Amino acid sequence: MSDIMSGFFLLRVRAFDVDALRPDGYKILLELLMSSRDLRVREVAYRFAERQTGASSASFAQGMRFARRLFALRVPRPARFAIVGFSGLVPNLASTWLLHHAAGLNYVVAATVGTQVAIVWNFVGCELLVWHGGRRFSPRRLLPFLVINNVDLVLRLPLLALLVERWGLGVGLATLITLAAAVVVRYVAVDRTIYRSRVDRGPRPSPRPTGVE
Repeated sequence: MSDIMSGFFLLRVRAFDVDALRPDGYKILLELLMSSRDLRVREVAYRFAERQTGASSASFAQGMRFARRLFALRVPRPARFAIVGFSGLVPNLASTWLLHHAAGLNYVVAATVGTQVAIVWNFVGCELLVWHGGRRFSPRRLLPFLVINNVDLVLRLPLLALLVERWGLGVGLATLITLAAAVVVRYVAVDRTIYRSRVDRGPRPSPRPTGVE
């Protein structure tokens, strides 16, 4: 386990749900260790010889893929969605400030455009970190993603007004409540429509053991 990127290991196939594995690159050992909580592990030390030919396939890009996959395995998908959404505040505020103060646009127009920039940012983050991990990146999903997020924005404003005007909540607290509700609604809508995730209907049949156990 001290060499998580090793390809030299043996396992019992029936200890894993093979169909549920989604390895990214050649880090299959990481995927196997993170996908099962009941593994009994035994390590046998070995020493690498000096490389005689070829070159290592390790690179910065592979390191980023490793970090991205580890993040996906350790952090639940809804939490990743919320983190990506929160990160969208940076491009939103930055673009709104630039458009209003530097370009001289009306603040409402600047905020509207800034929101669209943040939505595009969040879409890229969802593609890379939340759902497919960049393996099946598709710009065609951007349009429905924009629609869902803008509909969410329109629906959130009346709820904000209701909390402030009818229930007497402060603007800050009401905004936090509407944002939290919006994250849940957006996640369910995006997950079930754009990425078409399905609720698990039950355990899949275990694959027949093959190879060496």
